[in-house]
Amino acid sequence: MLRSHRILHRYVIQEFLRILGLSFSGLILAYVVILFFQKMPLFVEKKASAALMIEYLLYKIPEATFQ
Repeated sequence: MLRSHRILHRYVIQEFLRILGLSFSGLILAYVVILFFQKMPLFVEKKASAALMIEYLLYKIPEATFQ
């Protein structure tokens, strides 16, 4: 009986973490897309390269994560 409870708990935790990870990834993706469109005029004005834009967005992810 105890073993079956452990298997069930492990399954429930696994499913919860999967949903949590997908939700978190979706929120971060939405943040990055919105930030990109907000900063687009500045990127165009300064003639930033695509690599620089991507680097900027990647460096903003930790800020969004820990706010």
